[in-house]
Amino acid sequence: MIVLRCSYVGLNYHGFQVQPDVPTVQGEIRKALSNLGLGLSFRYCSRTDAGVSAVDQLLVINSDDPNVGVMLNDELPEDVRIHAYFLTDRFDFGDVLYKEYLYVAPKFLVNLNKINDAIEYMSGARLNYLHLIKKPSQVDLKDVLMRIYVRVSLEKDNLLFRVKGKKFHWEQVRRIVNLLVAVGLGRVSLETFKEILHGKPYKSGIPPAPPEGLILWRIYTRHDDKFVEMYERRKIEEWIMRNVKKAIISAKWVLPSKEKTLYGI
Repeated sequence: MIVLRCSYVGLNYHGFQVQPDVPTVQGEIRKALSNLGLGLSFRYCSRTDAGVSAVDQLLVINSDDPNVGVMLNDELPEDVRIHAYFLTDRFDFGDVLYKEYLYVAPKFLVNLNKINDAIEYMSGARLNYLHLIKKPSQVDLKDVLMRIYVRVSLEKDNLLFRVKGKKFHWEQVRRIVNLLVAVGLGRVSLETFKEILHGKPYKSGIPPAPPEGLILWRIYTRHDDKFVEMYERRKIEEWIMRNVKKAIISAKWVLPSKEKTLYGI
């Protein structure tokens, strides 16, 4: 079998997973595989939402031809590219060590020190993310007690949030980012931030940041040293970043409601 690293600009797709009557990344890959006579079936590592991009989606295809990536690129649209591969007798997604997401946000007028204080509290600690996922009623408590690692940096006109963990729930990364932005803007206090991460709901909830800013940046596996690059990774990253930075400018951002003080202000 062959394991492929797949990148895509997700702005024109209704997510990765195939859906009827709308364009999806999986749908484009299936069409390309069919055109090559390789069938429709393949495995993938992460299901990204509508508008979300990726540098590093993993695909597993039942073929021992090292040229499959090149052939797929000839069939795929220009906003979906295979950029690395390795051949193996077996690959299990249990071989995935971590997933890293990058969120590209507008700079806003945030207090970066407040954001870093919140990150220092959360990063690497085993905390409760129940109220930072889309459907909290559908998960067990043991599945939302998680260790997640977060960094933030300022780059010209953007805040860059890097979020790394073994797994993530639906919309979790985008809700984490939006909560951190709210802390930086003074809409949510550090004390309330800590309460949310100990399982206390925030009045009207924490909405997700827009999908256009999210990139599945890297999937770390036990086999990373075996991948053969077809394109220089740096160029793939730059290509994805250019498109995402343009898109986030016009994205609709819904911040969490402002926390009331003791005096109701």
